[in-house]
Amino acid sequence: MGNSTSKMYKCASCEDVFGKSNVLLDTCGDPGPHAYCRDCVTSFVKFYIAGEAVVPGCYDGPFELESVKPILAPGIVAQFVDKLERDNRQLPESQRHYCSNPRCSAWIKPALVKNGVATCPRQDCNQRACVLCKNEAHDGTCSENEDIQKLKALANKRSWKQCPSCGHMICKDKGCKHMTCRCTYEFCFVCLQQWPCECDQPRGSANAFMPFYVPIPADHYAAMDLGNRDLPQTNPDHFGDEWQGPNEDWSVVYTYTGRA
Repeated sequence: MGNSTSKMYKCASCEDVFGKSNVLLDTCGDPGPHAYCRDCVTSFVKFYIAGEAVVPGCYDGPFELESVKPILAPGIVAQFVDKLERDNRQLPESQRHYCSNPRCSAWIKPALVKNGVATCPRQDCNQRACVLCKNEAHDGTCSENEDIQKLKALANKRSWKQCPSCGHMICKDKGCKHMTCRCTYEFCFVCLQQWPCECDQPRGSANAFMPFYVPIPADHYAAMDLGNRDLPQTNPDHFGDEWQGPNEDWSVVYTYTGRA
């Protein structure tokens, strides 16, 4: 009988329901607390450790380390702590480059940037990105690139926004207007001013903080019934109405690059 009355919590990221022992309760105030399940928090932390995302957190900032430890495996905790300690490098935005392949999005060290081209360090990817427009490396100027022009048109049609700091394109279907780009810049999705902004638009509901800029881990696709379908590529032609997930909110997990 006790089990039937135990409080359950909906994960703010995957929206599945879990018992208290399997969630992180973040006490941010819009409103709080928000719950994040063990698997989602682990994914967030792994992306951060791999250099593919900012420090994981909720609406009002990063998760407290002590609150995260109980639901992470000891090995992950050790890597998380080590990464936090090493992350004092705080590279300027001009030196932060990421793989333009949305299936990868790995952080690219400055040493791998030559002649305006950043090469992905992952051997299974090795995609080359233009450091100016953030798209796949191309011939000619960014303004002459046909794919970039298509992306600009599609972004305007679908009301996508770009990070004012690095130009990364962001698609948001729901959730609050507080954005944290993968370059760590925080801004308002409505007015594009640095966060906290002063625009009069409501904050909206706080939902799925991390998926605005973290790609879906490959092992999550099976659970989403996507089968063997290919992931969308950087070519804007792949971002049409025909490419929809199992529900209308699925696209919030994707961010698209390209300075319009």
